[in-house]
Amino acid sequence: MKRTLAFAVAALVLLAACSGKTTTTTTTTTDTTTVASAAPADASAAPAAAAATGDACTLVTQVEASTAMDASAAAPIAKTDHDGYTSCRYYDPTKTKNVFVQFVDPKIADQMGPMGGKPVAGIGDTATWLAGSIFVTKGGKAAQIGLYLSPNSLKSMDPAESTLAKTAAGRM
Repeated sequence: MKRTLAFAVAALVLLAACSGKTTTTTTTTTDTTTVASAAPADASAAPAAAAATGDACTLVTQVEASTAMDASAAAPIAKTDHDGYTSCRYYDPTKTKNVFVQFVDPKIADQMGPMGGKPVAGIGDTATWLAGSIFVTKGGKAAQIGLYLSPNSLKSMDPAESTLAKTAAGRM
């Protein structure tokens, strides 16, 4: 029952990230023109202050997503939900793997422990792994960081997911 409820909560959080107002960001290069995305492909070049504004694509870069997936990550797809929280997703070329990062309401992150999540030490102020994502709080902000490599990603935490969460927390 707890596991089913935990998966339902994680699904609702992901669904909330996908609903509402949507802004898609891409990067396109032609022979003579480059159209830059609102979020840089490698956000390590972005100032840390950008993360304070709530741009989820500044928490994990395209290069870091590629490393975590062990596959080349496409340019980020950024969205903003109806509450103003941003999300960012990087897919591998086959779209079977992805890295998902989003800012969330800190109240949601606080509920992951009571919903059956497992505490993760050494990340942010608090971190909890539940159903494929680490929910991190730091300095009054909260983010969800997910690494989806296969259906088993929902059952156990991959070490690369912890690395991504530490990186994201450092930029919050």
